Amino acid sequence: MTEYSDIFIFPLQYLEKTKIFNFSEFQAFDDTKPSSMLGIEIIDIGFDVTKIPIENSTEDCLFFSNEKIFETLGLYTHESVTKQGKIILFKKCIKEYSKRLKEEYLAYNSITDKEIEDIVYKIVLWHEMGHWMLHWFLDKNGNRWNNDTYRYQNLDDIILHEGIAQTFTCLTIQKAEKDGYNFTKLIFELMCLNQSPQYHKHTEIMKHINFSELSFLNAICEIRKSLRVPLINDLLNNL
Repeated sequence: MTEYSDIFIFPLQYLEKTKIFNFSEFQAFDDTKPSSMLGIEIIDIGFDVTKIPIENSTEDCLFFSNEKIFETLGLYTHESVTKQGKIILFKKCIKEYSKRLKEEYLAYNSITDKEIEDIVYKIVLWHEMGHWMLHWFLDKNGNRWNNDTYRYQNLDDIILHEGIAQTFTCLTIQKAEKDGYNFTKLIFELMCLNQSPQYHKHTEIMKHINFSELSFLNAICEIRKSLRVPLINDLLNNL
């Protein structure tokens, strides 16, 4: 079974150690306790991850979009920009997609179907956590991106949001790979094959001359202060 504590510790470590974001809403809890959202126990990793709004959907997988596989497998949704949204993970779709990956690309590899499924689950969760963080996580001044400049409507908006979510995912994968999680980067790269351009924007962000983990998170805080709807170039200019 997947060690669910590491799903959260990698991405949250990135946010916490930079001191750019405010963790007052996610203080450590005292004892090991079950998460009613995930249906599993999560050890004390320094953050109360039960406050992260996650739903594991058991709906049947009705379709696949080869150009938008990340939207097929999970999403971050909210009723209003002034309210925290929730992450939804489509477990049946993840399982079906993982089987396809095995058959098409990993048939002669030693990795098992369950291992692939666990890794895909993690990657989709990290991607959606990127969207959640971008919208709702407090910065060190106590601000969220909960105003009219937060928008996910046209292609320019989507390029910015997906570029940030994918970059957040890549940073998390780098940490996971260092901690011995083999195949994570490979499976992420396979998931990116044939995806729409917005799901490749992280390569431009991470190749920028001023890119670093710290500059990336600082740039997110800066574009959230914008008086107009920001574009991808606004993020790059703040790196």
